[in-house]
Amino acid sequence: MRPPSPLVLPLLLLLVAPACTDRSLGEDAETGGEVERPPAGELYGECSDADDCSMTGRCLRPRGEAGFCTFDCVDAGDCTDLGGSATPVCLPVDTTDASVCALDCADARCPQGMRCERVDTINGAKSLCF
Repeated sequence: MRPPSPLVLPLLLLLVAPACTDRSLGEDAETGGEVERPPAGELYGECSDADDCSMTGRCLRPRGEAGFCTFDCVDAGDCTDLGGSATPVCLPVDTTDASVCALDCADARCPQGMRCERVDTINGAKSLCF
């Protein structure tokens, strides 16, 4: 039996790689894999300021770093779950009772493309996905 041509493996990798990047949001939650981060500008997608968040109008970010698009909430039930292990929370952001949706990663993993970062909030330090 002849060994496979050295071009077979690279060709197979090229055929399989696009299928791996074409996952829909939440698809992996059922299989235990990571959920992908939404595109920039959408809820939980990356932003630099509120202008980047045309759908939600709010960008929550640590000082000097990229953040994520979010929207106002009254309680965690108002917040969208991405289907992963990070928990949606309604996070108070100032003393005027304004709160926004965020993903708590204290005991969970952030969606792929986001990082878990400990930040100071008006209610103390929290671990959030950014």
